[in-house]
Amino acid sequence: FNGHQLDELGFSDLFGRRLHFGAARDLCRVGSNVELEVWRDGNVQTVHQVLQPAQHLVPRGQYDMRPRFFIVGGLVFQPLSNE
Repeated sequence: FNGHQLDELGFSDLFGRRLHFGAARDLCRVGSNVELEVWRDGNVQTVHQVLQPAQHLVPRGQYDMRPRFFIVGGLVFQPLSNE
């Protein structure tokens, strides 16, 4: 990814440490063009990709917000969150 070698678990040697791929990705700006080397059909291919903004399926960073919830028949329902 963009000149950084990734292992089979998605980790890379970055800043003298073994960090997850997300750390290398976070060094790039949204909208920048990155180079990826991928294996396809037993061959190494170079692919260029424009980075898009992250779209998290589960909301993040809601520490100082009161959770929404409602109770029906003794069950508590609330939106899924990372916290």
